[in-house]
Amino acid sequence: MVPALIVFLAIVCAPALANQTLTIDADSQLAFAESYFSQGEYYRAVSEYRRFLYFFPNDGRAPQAALRIGQSYYLGQDYEEAQKALESMAAQYPQSPLAAQASLLICQCSVKIQDYEQARSCLSDVVQNAGPGELAQKARYDAGWVYVLEGDFSAAAGVFKSMDRSVWDKYRIPALVAEIDKAGDLQYKSPGTAGVLAVVPGLGHVYTNRYQDAAIAFLLNAGLIIAAYESFDNDQEALGSVIGVVGFGFYAGNIYSAASSAHKYNRRQKAAFTKSLEQVKVRVSAGALPDGTGQGASLTIPF
Repeated sequence: MVPALIVFLAIVCAPALANQTLTIDADSQLAFAESYFSQGEYYRAVSEYRRFLYFFPNDGRAPQAALRIGQSYYLGQDYEEAQKALESMAAQYPQSPLAAQASLLICQCSVKIQDYEQARSCLSDVVQNAGPGELAQKARYDAGWVYVLEGDFSAAAGVFKSMDRSVWDKYRIPALVAEIDKAGDLQYKSPGTAGVLAVVPGLGHVYTNRYQDAAIAFLLNAGLIIAAYESFDNDQEALGSVIGVVGFGFYAGNIYSAASSAHKYNRRQKAAFTKSLEQVKVRVSAGALPDGTGQGASLTIPF
């Protein structure tokens, strides 16, 4: 009896349940996407922003959703997809104030993949197209930091000084330039000098403060030289020749390694100096712009 009653109720209620539909509105959909974004669920956020754009393409917040897709890919470290999404946003909504943020973030994508030449070209285009105003100053500031990442501190200082003096305090330009000027005090090692000193095995590595490598190079080369000498002294010319050939390879490798260690030393010096400059870096967004929901679409993203 009970199973029959359940079947009867299911048949009666089914049409009523079938007529119920789930309706989403623009506010709820965008809020749902934003919740994923704020929680760091960037790829889920992308899907929800795309759903928003599909169902509400004419909503005034469509540019914000399109920008968020690019930002989500960026923060998810998929810089190629981020660049594609941001370029699409800027092309589709060229009149939106948020297109400015998209243009800057496109340049940052090039920075992240270490295509510094493209990043500088991109930022130069932003400066030329932006005209006077905050966007151009932010692009100049970012361009200066690209030079810093390349280790061209002189060029970086020149770019920072070219910024309008009205924003110097905001970007802490005097303090930043003062720190950059200390680059002249960095002690570099000459690869040529290291190579010449390595004529005496190990001495080139001592010059670059690689003392363990210096000891290994000296002992290894000295051992091979002694072994070759002993072989020839005992009339074992074939063995001596083999050891001599092997020893020459290690000797040449010692010279190359010494020059290479000088380059590595210099890179470490620049990297440490660049890291020290981060202490005076200012994180400034492209500008908090209204999006109609009370939520800013602005995003501050460091290099």
